[in-house]
Amino acid sequence: MMKHKKATYLFDEIGNIDDRLVQEAMLYRAGRASPRVLLVAACIAMSLLLVLGTFAVSMMSRKSEDSDAPQGGSPMQDHTQRVEALDEMLVSSRDSISYTTVELQSELDFYDGNAYVVWQYADSTAFCVSRALTAAEAHALIRSAEDGTDVGTDAPDLQCRVWILLGDGTVISPYLKSSAGNVGIGTLFDYDPELIPSQSFTSRLSDILN
Repeated sequence: MMKHKKATYLFDEIGNIDDRLVQEAMLYRAGRASPRVLLVAACIAMSLLLVLGTFAVSMMSRKSEDSDAPQGGSPMQDHTQRVEALDEMLVSSRDSISYTTVELQSELDFYDGNAYVVWQYADSTAFCVSRALTAAEAHALIRSAEDGTDVGTDAPDLQCRVWILLGDGTVISPYLKSSAGNVGIGTLFDYDPELIPSQSFTSRLSDILN
């Protein structure tokens, strides 16, 4: 608003300049102009430069504000899409992704030195197990699991519970924050989601299962 007032003031001042002086400045020829005419011409030029500068700064500021504004859908839509990403991937590709199933936790080997992703569908008692992960895959998956965002006050209603077995007995979940209280040893555990798994985690897991 202050920039707009300054620009308006400058335009008003330019409009108050005597028309005769402006005409003299326009008809100026080298060697015939008086100091007064030169001064008026310089003032006009300076005023125009200030107005153009003010306009340019205003436009750049507006462009910067537009670029900083959130893009795409509303925050609630974005939150919902991210919540559903991992869950929907596992549910929608249930019949096409590669995994084995075991009926009991006791059939899982928590200490064989290999990392696995294990999940359980809400409508089944069986546990789904990915192939053994390479060291690079396990490292990348764990790192991306740390990029999850807080679920906030409303925990999502999940169709799958997901765990990562690290091969040394340690069990974690991409839905939980990294803390001593969120780690299982030699067993799968129930939990309430604290994090929304990142899109990176979902994409990496999808690549592993396909």
